[in-house]
Amino acid sequence: MAWDHGSLGVRDFAEEPASLGDDDSIAALLDAAEDIVNAAGPDILMELEAEKNKKGRRRPRISKKARAKKRKKGKKR
Repeated sequence: MAWDHGSLGVRDFAEEPASLGDDDSIAALLDAAEDIVNAAGPDILMELEAEKNKKGRRRPRISKKARAKKRKKGKKR
């Protein structure tokens, strides 16, 4: 696919450095970053699951009508 630039497009692009693609340190850096992300995945999923379970223990909300009924019931004692 070819790119067409309009009249406002940049026409003078910077040249790529010669070392890009030939240097093994870039691949090593990306591999290390991938290892970090992969190691964090299970911990993140565990935290999300714990948070989800924690939210499920809340009491259900009571409607205004039910609250008013409960208040009236409490005053009759």
